[in-house]
Amino acid sequence: MQYKWQSIFLILLIAVSFISFFIIEPIPQDLAYHNFADTRSFFGISNFYDVTSNIPFLLVGTLGLWLINHESTINFTLSWQILFISILLVAFGSAYYHLNPTSKTLMWDRLPMATAFMALFAIVIGNYINTYLEKVLLIP
Repeated sequence: MQYKWQSIFLILLIAVSFISFFIIEPIPQDLAYHNFADTRSFFGISNFYDVTSNIPFLLVGTLGLWLINHESTINFTLSWQILFISILLVAFGSAYYHLNPTSKTLMWDRLPMATAFMALFAIVIGNYINTYLEKVLLIP
């Protein structure tokens, strides 16, 4: 019975969040946000250290996907696959943004992060509340 109320609360929270996207005006990004501390160029790559700081995301995403495909003793769900694919995409999206930090390229930095956070949220829900809700939360 306790899980039923938690599930209902979670579904209502998601519904209210979804509806708020259509009601609340977007918050404009401050243009000063794009002024990063490191603007040095090396090897022809602008903002070199900001761009290359995404290499750990590339390594973690690749390692996670490798483990999913090669570790037969652990039960990985689709949520885990989406999480590691998203982490891998963070490396490319964030590097693309940091090469030319503008409001237009910022979406490619934030989109894979949002997908990764949602997959992680679904994993937590699936492990502690309800495995069915984990699958439902992956749809958005």
